Amino acid sequence: MLTWARVDPSAALAVMAELPYDQQRGLAQSMDKLVKEDETRSPYLQALVEYPDGPVRARLLEEALDEWSGFDPAAAAGWFDTLEFSAPEQALGPAFELAENWFESAPRTAVDWVWPKIPAEVRKEFVTDFVHREWANRDPEGAKAWLEENGLAER
Repeated sequence: MLTWARVDPSAALAVMAELPYDQQRGLAQSMDKLVKEDETRSPYLQALVEYPDGPVRARLLEEALDEWSGFDPAAAAGWFDTLEFSAPEQALGPAFELAENWFESAPRTAVDWVWPKIPAEVRKEFVTDFVHREWANRDPEGAKAWLEENGLAER
């Protein structure tokens, strides 16, 4: 499937969309390689835009954004911001995947980018897990400043 997707990602993904869910998920893990290559990135990303909305598309996006954000997180984020989701929760996995990689090189930028995408009901969990545990361990002053600026500092 990956060889076919290099030549015609839209057709390959259209066929993939007709496969049983478990096969789609398995194939999704190999498709991320298409964003590494300049000549296949754009056609593959366009095919992802056209892929039926749902959990498999979210998985394909997670895999692609995980790979792409490893070498160009700003471009990956800019592209992600153009996407539409019928269910907002399907955007969370891909957004978190991108932010986690971006966090490695630019924690503040990554957190600022992902914060508005997080629904209110899971923001506390994000602050606890990501800001307090991850960011504060690496850069306590940066995490503290962000928390204070966003009115989230513990008093």
